[in-house]
Amino acid sequence: MVHVHGYKVKVSSAPIVDAIFAKYGDITVNCHFKSPTVRASLLDVVCDVVRRLKTSDFNSSSIKEMKSVVSDVANAKLDVTWLKQYLDEIFKEEDMEEKFSYLMALSETTKLVSKATKKDLVEWNREILAAEKQLKKAERRMQEAQSRAGEAKRSVNVFDVLVKKVQQDIKEVEDQARYWLSRLNELL
Repeated sequence: MVHVHGYKVKVSSAPIVDAIFAKYGDITVNCHFKSPTVRASLLDVVCDVVRRLKTSDFNSSSIKEMKSVVSDVANAKLDVTWLKQYLDEIFKEEDMEEKFSYLMALSETTKLVSKATKKDLVEWNREILAAEKQLKKAERRMQEAQSRAGEAKRSVNVFDVLVKKVQQDIKEVEDQARYWLSRLNELL
């Protein structure tokens, strides 16, 4: 333990306490606790947070933990607004990094789904083209069948007329045959 600005702190905390007092002044001036030992302990806690931040040994959950510790220190009326702001900024940045990671993963997933969908689309288009070809062939066969049916109908109509004509001719021949038969009967 070493004495720095009137407080007995860990040796590892000494340079950090010195730097804090140089930049922000005596952050313990309004502390609820009057005991130098308690204030020194609180300074060590602040130094532990600063040290951890300087080593970049943190993640989203450890930032939450550090924010909680700093909030407790602030409740004891140590002036750590500068540290709270820094932690808030880092937390937002960590949150943004998590969002960025999430968005990158989402982007990759979207690309994969898009690629698969494009493959499906190509396959569906092939099936549509094949179906359209089959439909065109079927339409041609239907038109040909309709044309042949039309020709057959015309032929049926011609044969119907021809049958009627033949029946009329037969009737006329029968009528003439009866006429001549009756004439022949009159003759004898």
